[in-house]
Amino acid sequence: MLLTQRRLGSALRRSLRLSAKFAFISSTTVFLLHLAGSPWVQPESWSETSLSSTWRPFARHDIALIFDENRVDYAAQLVRSAAFAGVATAARFHLVAPPGTRPLLQPVLDELGVSVEWYDYGICEQLVAPVRPFANEAIHTSALCKLFLADILKSVDRVLYFKPWEGLVCGNVPKHHRPAVFAADDAVCSPAGQPEPAQVNGGVILMELARMRRAGFADKLLRSIASTFVLADRRRATWAEQEFLNSYIRDYPDDFSLLPCGCNYQYVGLRREVKSTNAARETGNPYNQLFHHFRRNESGLPPTVSLVSDSSAYSPPGAVDIMVGFDCVGQSYPCSDPPSTPHWGDPVYVLTRTAERPRFFAAAQESVRAQTYPYIKHLIVSNDASSMAYLHGADAELAAISAGDFDPDEVCRRCDDLNEPENKCGQAPKLGKPNRQRYLECYCSTNYPMNELVNNLLRRVERVGEPGWIIILDDDNVFNSTTAVSDLMLDAAHPDQLLLFQSILGRPTPSPGAMNQPYVVRGDIDASNFMFHSSHIADALWDGRRCGDWRAIDRLANMLDIKWSTAIPISAHPQRAKLGGMGGRHDLPDRDSAANELRFR
Repeated sequence: MLLTQRRLGSALRRSLRLSAKFAFISSTTVFLLHLAGSPWVQPESWSETSLSSTWRPFARHDIALIFDENRVDYAAQLVRSAAFAGVATAARFHLVAPPGTRPLLQPVLDELGVSVEWYDYGICEQLVAPVRPFANEAIHTSALCKLFLADILKSVDRVLYFKPWEGLVCGNVPKHHRPAVFAADDAVCSPAGQPEPAQVNGGVILMELARMRRAGFADKLLRSIASTFVLADRRRATWAEQEFLNSYIRDYPDDFSLLPCGCNYQYVGLRREVKSTNAARETGNPYNQLFHHFRRNESGLPPTVSLVSDSSAYSPPGAVDIMVGFDCVGQSYPCSDPPSTPHWGDPVYVLTRTAERPRFFAAAQESVRAQTYPYIKHLIVSNDASSMAYLHGADAELAAISAGDFDPDEVCRRCDDLNEPENKCGQAPKLGKPNRQRYLECYCSTNYPMNELVNNLLRRVERVGEPGWIIILDDDNVFNSTTAVSDLMLDAAHPDQLLLFQSILGRPTPSPGAMNQPYVVRGDIDASNFMFHSSHIADALWDGRRCGDWRAIDRLANMLDIKWSTAIPISAHPQRAKLGGMGGRHDLPDRDSAANELRFR
């Protein structure tokens, strides 16, 4: 922790005030997120002189709390402790909370004359969406939201974050810098089934927000989380932000400085004992008693606590020996491996063609906007001027397609004799039929100028000039889940890779027999079955004949490394078959139909 050691005076009031100040400021500070390039350098020994020369708490300090209706009284006790310690007037509180909490807490703030900035808790749901798929579902939003304070407190350069929780004292556990269990092999490295041997305590963090923004902390954090997720066999983080921060520290160790406090780490065996429930339990622990004194706003002097807890930097056995380990034998993966998802975090271009289908398109667009992957650019094209009205506000272009000598009856005239008698014109024989490929040979040779719409979109990606990955989503298709794009990007290993996957397009496409093959089958692959890197756009352009998607995919498959993903990210809109989709310009009858039939997980 960064603080100056204080001496007790003889007056009881001063002693208690300093005790509260210690409980509020000193014993809880866990680690400093300083990021590379910080002018602050960790001194070799934590003497009173070196500390006081580098850090003076609360000359004017910003403090952040994130809480919901269930922890208003926890936030109130922390503010009261600050006021009692005499630091409230030197601090500005930034409260990220639902609007309904303001009338509950405002009387306390007014009474104490505390400077406060309020922020809508709703922004937390938006900011934590990218990390939600990697965390245990039971993890509270506020625990994840702290990681994005740099995006919430945009005018603040440095902030001290406190979690409104009754266990925020170093005087609880561990009682010493290095518990005896740390001598055991399974304490140096993580035991089986555990992600870390000792975890950074995320309950209190001093954040250099300005440096975090300059260093791109959030983007680096997301990449690190995704990489660890894959290394750990796609196991969701049990301890949420603690695991996320630990994975970040392994990848970017120079971005952190650990403060010499016993709560910098928690051996997992001890950590289980202090895992908080939502109920503030009362114990005989003096720090716990101090918490409840301020929580209940009791009159009189608060209980006395030791200024220097057993786990503080000034108690025996002296300085904390900090070592960041990169390989743990108890884990299922070596920590020193290079990132397993080197391209998670790259831009993803979702390309959509649309015309005369505003309601189908609205469903497709909603599924794109619902994605948790934060680096998506949705590009749209239409060749129908009237359709531009429903594309207002979207990144859309109107493309003029020259039909030339296009004959819409060419397929029927040339290929019907090769088809099954009962099939409609353009409907190929079913999979497994002996005449299917002969029919497709004819069908795929017919003229189809509308393929130029895809080329328009691909050239627009080139004009953007930022390399990324490309997915085609037709306007009558949707992403199956909010994590569809994120799931695909977990499989993106290198730019010379063609990622193939199954989609549900009336039937599973490709069919099971065509999956996991080193080639693609004509008539059993679709534009919604592949993702590739923009560096290969020149080889991905579609020609002017039907089955342009198959020829482009086949060409890429012969050039690139094929990887089959287990993800099933795309499906046809549930009502497409009912309304005669499959390339025809039919639309949903009304918006209610789209809303009633479509639910994103």
